[in-house]
Amino acid sequence: QQQQLAPMSHNAAVAPPSQRGAPPSAVAHEELRRKENFKELMYSFNSFLAVFWPVSATVILAALSIVYINDGLNGKAEGGQLTTLPQVADESAAGSNGEIASAAILNALVIVGIITGATFLMVG
Repeated sequence: QQQQLAPMSHNAAVAPPSQRGAPPSAVAHEELRRKENFKELMYSFNSFLAVFWPVSATVILAALSIVYINDGLNGKAEGGQLTTLPQVADESAAGSNGEIASAAILNALVIVGIITGATFLMVG
């Protein structure tokens, strides 16, 4: 007793089980896999948004603060230099290269601290 099999098209191998005449358990497994993939996709998207909004708000507020705080006259009273960023140490008053580098690092840490603090205030 030989059974004759109907010829399969080349698309039958890539079709989902529900279209291949698969047993119901395979169809249920395929549906469960699709639901899990959708849940993973939504979780990833929500994780992206959780990071995207605070970072975007920080960038926008930083850009707006530069536009509205810097009116072109800040710091021009002394020496004609435009200095709108807070400085803890004066780099131009330092003598040696080591003192200049340490003053620059200290000033950079102050700026990074301000931006970090603003980010945590917006997230928290």
